Amino acid sequence: MLGLLGGVALAGIVSDVGVPLDLNLPGRHGRPFLTDVGQRWLGFGRSGSFHAVRLDASGAADAGSFITLVEGGGEFIDHSFVPCAGGGFLHVASGNRITSDDTAWVSFVSRDLQWRGTEALVDSDDHYTTNDMPAVCAAGVWATGFATEGDLDAGQPGSNEVFAFGPSLFGGGGGFETIPLPRAARMTGTSMVWRDDTRQLIAVGIRPPAMLRIVSLDENLIPATSADRELDVGSLDAYWAQSTALVDGSMLIAHMVRGNDAGFAQDTGNVALTVLGPELQVLETNILTSFSPPSGAMRPALLVDGDEIVVSFDVGGALHTVQARVDVEALRALQVVVGSADGAVRERRGVEDTGLDSSSGPAAVADHGDGYAAAERGGCASVPAPAGPVRALAFVGLLGLLRRRG
Repeated sequence: MLGLLGGVALAGIVSDVGVPLDLNLPGRHGRPFLTDVGQRWLGFGRSGSFHAVRLDASGAADAGSFITLVEGGGEFIDHSFVPCAGGGFLHVASGNRITSDDTAWVSFVSRDLQWRGTEALVDSDDHYTTNDMPAVCAAGVWATGFATEGDLDAGQPGSNEVFAFGPSLFGGGGGFETIPLPRAARMTGTSMVWRDDTRQLIAVGIRPPAMLRIVSLDENLIPATSADRELDVGSLDAYWAQSTALVDGSMLIAHMVRGNDAGFAQDTGNVALTVLGPELQVLETNILTSFSPPSGAMRPALLVDGDEIVVSFDVGGALHTVQARVDVEALRALQVVVGSADGAVRERRGVEDTGLDSSSGPAAVADHGDGYAAAERGGCASVPAPAGPVRALAFVGLLGLLRRRG
């Protein structure tokens, strides 16, 4: 389903979409997150560093809570900020030194929001483009993703690479692994997430005009599988799938949509939220905002807190949020159906074989303590396939029953 627009109630997995709220706070790359004690905060970039403020239940900002999370010395431009499985947060930033997007840094922020250090991954390297990098910091891996020079979407030369690293980078040990990621949508402007249930690192991107491309690496960080999912956004184009969250085996993806001939400036448009089921089937897409050209939104990010969703974005350099609800019980029911058949656990099926060699690869890292980690190796897994026609109808029927009972 394609839900339109902000401020209306939607009868789907995502519902009760609120009216976008201007936080009266200058900044870009808003990244909402939760602390250990359940407080909602919004991290954001401003003046070359990364800061944060608390958010109240309505999504408004408490300006008096302003703190600087990571000092960038005026050099940071683009930002990602994700929680680590054992506590704390990983911050990834890009910047310019000699040419555009030629430098990238990673930082660790502890669970009590204390900056624990910053290290450069690439410095003044014109081989990579580092804008809008995805990041993940989970039980399986710490990583970010870059693209090399070239426009993959236009079929020009260029490639994707994942930079995997561990906490030793912050302790002076240094070192990271670079893993080519073929068949992915361009890694800048995408998102990554670790699925503990399938032991996979998943990269989610969008290829024009409206095709999700989902690429997996197994737990040894060996590129394994890829799948394409068409988005139902009418005549609009979709782009910048910059934030992904897991909910009971399903995935929520915050991204952008717009008509390319609508007259929006730069990369601006409207914010959308797509829901994927446990077998990566597209359940619905909802458009959360209704901006008109020339000024639209950019850089979406999402936080799931129980059955509530907070999506942040910026418009003309000003931070905004919009809130909605997610039907967690319906997604949980889908996971139960996928996880069993006739009382037995059903084996997950893989998607198309990429022909990639999976005989060796770098070790993943397992998180513990305050977000730091130790290296470990494990087996491999594959991205589940889309549901077939009969199974898809079963999902629809189950959702219908849940709605009628509610």
